[in-house]
Amino acid sequence: MENSPSNIPPQMKGQHSDNCYQVETESNEAARHLFYMSAQRLLDVNNWGEIAKGSPASFQLTDSDGNEVQGKARKGLFFQIDLPAPGNDAGEGSDYVVIESIEDNLADNEAQENYISIRVRPAPRPGSTAEEAAHFFTTAATSNFIVHRKANVVSACVMGRNEEPNNEETSMVDKIRNTLVATAAILGLADMQWKALVKGIVGDTTDKGKD
Repeated sequence: MENSPSNIPPQMKGQHSDNCYQVETESNEAARHLFYMSAQRLLDVNNWGEIAKGSPASFQLTDSDGNEVQGKARKGLFFQIDLPAPGNDAGEGSDYVVIESIEDNLADNEAQENYISIRVRPAPRPGSTAEEAAHFFTTAATSNFIVHRKANVVSACVMGRNEEPNNEETSMVDKIRNTLVATAAILGLADMQWKALVKGIVGDTTDKGKD
């Protein structure tokens, strides 16, 4: 992706994944319109389950005390993620990531390019005093959610980096659970979730998209 957001960490260890979907529109104006619609969907984390039609996972924004937050994603909030898999003890049944950064170029003009990206990282359960991440990946991992427009093409991507099972500084039960869930994610189950999400984010009834 040319001129992609600068907040995507380099791949250093473990696994990585890239799931993208793009739509080519009839004009730059149509692409700008689709981009802004898609950017709003990207920030609407609480409704990702509906946006990613048929998604088995659910997402809820929370604050640092674990209270549910309505509205759009913003830096410092957490995702509470409920998966169709055994829950972990550290997260009291849920997995958590924190929003580390949101970067964007939303200029509404004749610019040929726009983007918005969200970077999240595994984190302890909000409101707890624990230091261990309540997530099946270690804190070295990031997920990077991006909507990008280049001329008349709009794309959405989820890019995972440095993905390794969180099976060191955690309980024996969570070691086993996190290893199993992380392995399943690395083998492709997470790809199914993210492919559905990126398609839903840039979904457009008038244009044919492609991976």
